[in-house]
Amino acid sequence: MKTQALLLVSTLLLFSAFTDDPGKNILGRWRVDRTCLDNTTRAIIQSVRKDNAAQADQLEQNFDRVKDLVAGLELRFNADKTYVLDGAQGPQSGTYSLSDDGQVVLMTPADRPARKDRVLELTSSRFRFIHGERGDTVLFTRP
Repeated sequence: MKTQALLLVSTLLLFSAFTDDPGKNILGRWRVDRTCLDNTTRAIIQSVRKDNAAQADQLEQNFDRVKDLVAGLELRFNADKTYVLDGAQGPQSGTYSLSDDGQVVLMTPADRPARKDRVLELTSSRFRFIHGERGDTVLFTRP
């Protein structure tokens, strides 16, 4: 009986050692993974098209340059529940919250309404989600 109890406790401890904590995993620096740069760039251009077709056409004509700008984006989540998105247009900041189950990230920019992203994967090295405004899937990895 003691052997079974010891085995059960050991197994629980072993599994708990491999359990990821989304609240800690999200912290730090992230970049758009190169495998989804084309799709993310296209989704951004389509999002611009909704408001300004001429500007979207111009972005499409300079697709490789826009893709380079997307590749240069860095998203940083801080322990104080703030985030900073650094890019060619300068830093954009706001606050964020992660749902208790780690399935939703609510990002509230300083100058726009909140955006709710659906988390598909969040580990110490990968952050994959469905963008709440554009509807595309984005993968971020550590730089």
